[in-house]
Amino acid sequence: MNARKAAGQAAKAKFEATGDVDYIKGVDETDMNVGMPGDFVWVWYQPWADRGIWENTYAVMSDADLLDYESISAADQLEVPWLMIHGDNCFIPDAARRHMSAVPVETKTKTVWDETPHLAYYDQPDAIARATAEVLDWFGKA
Repeated sequence: MNARKAAGQAAKAKFEATGDVDYIKGVDETDMNVGMPGDFVWVWYQPWADRGIWENTYAVMSDADLLDYESISAADQLEVPWLMIHGDNCFIPDAARRHMSAVPVETKTKTVWDETPHLAYYDQPDAIARATAEVLDWFGKA
């Protein structure tokens, strides 16, 4: 992660100095030096690129801020109702748990934790309908 962050910082400095953007592939099933490596994301994203709907590129400078981003301190200051829809088959479930644990106990929260795969929320009608129903119910009661 340190090498990726350093590359992002160098690419961001280059962009700020010259306006030039360094790109790498967005996804790859075997190359770990891409924006989102591994078979799991490759299987979902690559067909979009094959059809010309999505370009398989990632701005290296994105990692300069992405890998420094910290949100736990914001979670522990939440005073408004908060809903999280997540699960063990979604990306980074431990981070989701840390965020929910950081929210003050007096803040009204709800967590829907199920087995829905992360990418199902992108394009599978049943997962989208379940999540939408949870959101509608939450905002109706919040």
